[in-house]
Amino acid sequence: MNAQAYVDEPQSSNGIYDDGVNRQILDAIRQAALRLVNESGANSLAMIHAVGTETTGMLMHNAVGAQRQMQTLGAAAVTATCAKLLGLGYPSSPPPPPSPAPAPLKPGDLVNPFQPGPRQLPPALSLPAASPSIPNLDLQEIVLSAGTLNPVFSPAITQYTCSVPADPNGVTVTPTVADPAATILVGIEPALKIVASGQASDPLKVSIGTVVKVVAVSVDEAVLKIYYGIK
Repeated sequence: MNAQAYVDEPQSSNGIYDDGVNRQILDAIRQAALRLVNESGANSLAMIHAVGTETTGMLMHNAVGAQRQMQTLGAAAVTATCAKLLGLGYPSSPPPPPSPAPAPLKPGDLVNPFQPGPRQLPPALSLPAASPSIPNLDLQEIVLSAGTLNPVFSPAITQYTCSVPADPNGVTVTPTVADPAATILVGIEPALKIVASGQASDPLKVSIGTVVKVVAVSVDEAVLKIYYGIK
């Protein structure tokens, strides 16, 4: 709008246009209205997002509250069930019948220790049977086909060292046990073999550090005694 347009318009005596509104005010109003129209879509979308976020938060809060209530109800149900189970009365076994009362004593059954004459003595007590004796698993003798034992054999000594000459055929061990019912095992672990009392074992290939074991086992296999011979 040029200056001529303003000049052509009628003016009042005080310099204000006849329509009574300043042009700058009108432009400001138009710009404000245009801005409002342009920003209305963005403001509406922002309000929608804000409402959606708040709604989602309320839903999550309600879901957590509902889950907590379900847990409380479940715990209460378990507690009530346990209380009912503990309150049930289980039938108990009947009490044993009372023992019969002893027969009353007769005057003839009473014994006066100061009365002369024969008196009835109490029956003799029966002693328990004697406990079974421990089997004797001592060896009476250990004889080597070659070499000597150190120290000299004694049933109370269970560990010996042996001086055996080199022999490619090996050395035999002849044990003799005190209890003929006992079983004798002779050999180098893990190969132990049964040997009869007074009989020689199979030839044993021994070297420096070899441990020959002689084991006496009781009949019930509950007790054993071990003799060692180390070359």
